[in-house]
Amino acid sequence: MREEVNALVDLSRFCLYVDRRQSLPVAEQALVKSRAIDDAAFSALVQGNVANLKLMLCGWDRENADLAEHASALITG
Repeated sequence: MREEVNALVDLSRFCLYVDRRQSLPVAEQALVKSRAIDDAAFSALVQGNVANLKLMLCGWDRENADLAEHASALITG
């Protein structure tokens, strides 16, 4: 499952260059699947990816900025 989520995160980033419309749905699919994995840092990475993509594609908002900042703090320690 972890490999599948990693692949979806990578694909969501790749989609930024190929088809931006697919980027966020793929990232959200990774987020849903990541909930089955019990790893706070990994979950933060996936959540941060979604938040970052929303900030880039939909514009700035406090909720996603906070989620991205929280994810960064969890990942970096």
